[in-house]
Amino acid sequence: QISTYQNKPKFYIEIKPTEIILNDSIWSINPTHITYTHATKCVDVHNLLLKTDYQSIYADGKISPLRTDSLNIDLRNIKVDYLLTYTDAPKVISIQGLVTGNATLYSVLSELVLDANARIPNAGINGVYLGDAIAEAKWDRINKSILIDGVVVDSTNHTVADVQGTVFPADKLWILDIDCDSVDVGFINHWTKGIISNPTGRGYGQVRVRGENREVDVIGRVYAKDAKITIPQIGVTYAFSDSSQRNCTLTIYASEAAVRRSTASVYWDAVCVDWKATAI
Repeated sequence: QISTYQNKPKFYIEIKPTEIILNDSIWSINPTHITYTHATKCVDVHNLLLKTDYQSIYADGKISPLRTDSLNIDLRNIKVDYLLTYTDAPKVISIQGLVTGNATLYSVLSELVLDANARIPNAGINGVYLGDAIAEAKWDRINKSILIDGVVVDSTNHTVADVQGTVFPADKLWILDIDCDSVDVGFINHWTKGIISNPTGRGYGQVRVRGENREVDVIGRVYAKDAKITIPQIGVTYAFSDSSQRNCTLTIYASEAAVRRSTASVYWDAVCVDWKATAI
């Protein structure tokens, strides 16, 4: 239906129960309505609910230039990898888990303000289990970026990783700084396979993952406990032991683009004190 407000059109759109296909899944939409007022550049979203099986997305509120108008979004058990399919992230990183959380967006059509929080039980990166992840996100208006602050805890409630992240949507650039405390180092295998494969052990230290335009760089210094690595070119697996109870240090400089080209740009440096490397 079309009416007028301040001598400009106002559109009323009624949505009847229907089904749509998103990423090979059938989602149902509950009956609702949306209005658009051209004079105020305001979109009113009324109790919009999409759901499939155990997953659901709920939205209610206003999209407009006004700071007093907000849109509330509620997610329930949404597959993280499903959300990432709409970005370039799956080309360089895979995140497993079901995200539940909510976000409030203010003044969407002018100076955006974002306040969001989420929880991902049994979260994993690149197919490797890490723990339960809890994160908050805010919009940085000055740098046009999303700031992420999160932690990952294991089954004993020990914090195995502190995660600080920045996402620049316009530049398709994202940066994750991970401070590890007994993290399964196997998650880096996705980026280093072909050079060093199947790394195992518990990692302690800092890792920075930087993704841009479907490429990724991994830079960090990790103290690896009970570490093993395989050199695929010679088919030999090495186990690192340390008689003085000190741990092996792995300094990582790895580029996904370089891995694909098999160039010398990929560099690993393993430095250990009083260590022994044994072929097994």
